[in-house]
Amino acid sequence: MATLRINPMFFEAVERYFEHLPPADDLTLLILKGHLLIEELLRQLVDQALIKPMALKDARLETHQCICLAEAMFYDRVPSWLWDALKKLNSIRNKLAHNLNPVGFEHKVADFNEFVNEHRDKTPGLRSVLNGHPVTLALGDVHSQLLLLLYPLLDGED
Repeated sequence: MATLRINPMFFEAVERYFEHLPPADDLTLLILKGHLLIEELLRQLVDQALIKPMALKDARLETHQCICLAEAMFYDRVPSWLWDALKKLNSIRNKLAHNLNPVGFEHKVADFNEFVNEHRDKTPGLRSVLNGHPVTLALGDVHSQLLLLLYPLLDGED
């Protein structure tokens, strides 16, 4: 009888996520840290798929470029909405990084949250184990989709 094996790195990434994701009382910090945790997974995913990942180090890919590269490499292995969600989140992060009082910040966050919510019912994610702010849930769903791509659940031998 086959049993489900889970890569230990999966658990380490989940633990890291919960360790570093702040409470939702500071939406700016929540978006910045959530984006950083998600970007780390995205870069690991791309690096893992390359024969010589260090060859891209000097390219200094921006996050948007890394999203596009990952989308080109893994488009059919995750729900298609993930790529748009990543681009929306990156756009929000860029607004925060380059403006002290970004115009339209709350609207962009609401748009990101609504977009992920629309796809939540169709896609497995961390929703069932997370409680809290809707943006925390949306970040968790995006994070979990990258985690499942990076560390797939494997059927093992009993």
